[in-house]
Amino acid sequence: MSCIIGITHRNKIYIAGDSCSSSDDFTIRTISRPKVFRNRDLIIGFAGSFRAGYALMPNIWTPPSNIESIDQIAEHIRTHLDSMSINLSEDGQATCPSVYLIGWNKNVYTLWSDFHISCYTEKFVSIGVGSDFAYGSLYETQDLKISVIDKINRALDCASHFCSAVKPPYVIERG
Repeated sequence: MSCIIGITHRNKIYIAGDSCSSSDDFTIRTISRPKVFRNRDLIIGFAGSFRAGYALMPNIWTPPSNIESIDQIAEHIRTHLDSMSINLSEDGQATCPSVYLIGWNKNVYTLWSDFHISCYTEKFVSIGVGSDFAYGSLYETQDLKISVIDKINRALDCASHFCSAVKPPYVIERG
């Protein structure tokens, strides 16, 4: 469970996330490894399986060096996760137990569990169990004259307040 936020502002990308780990028995713990990190030209945040999320960390996966499209990134990720036997599907379809936000080329993309890629017209996006609360906060603060970092912190604080599976500290990457 998580809340991961992506914002584009003045040709910059911000991806931020919480540090909560929750289990099926409702145990809540704070994790030391971030759910948001850099890997070459990408900023990656994930919600869902820690194994699938951390499979994209720099010490485990190397993105293509000459990225031409977000579709190329998605295919590279799918192939990598397949090689690690992470993509489990009963009907033969490629699926992933995580959803990712990927910051690349001044945009934030959502890579869904079926490897569909979305890029939205709004300047913000959120994934994870706390995303609805974050969306409300991001919508309400989008026109306020406050810093992007303040908007991110308010959104994550809102998600943390209303969702037991979202907790600080928050990790913010900017590119």
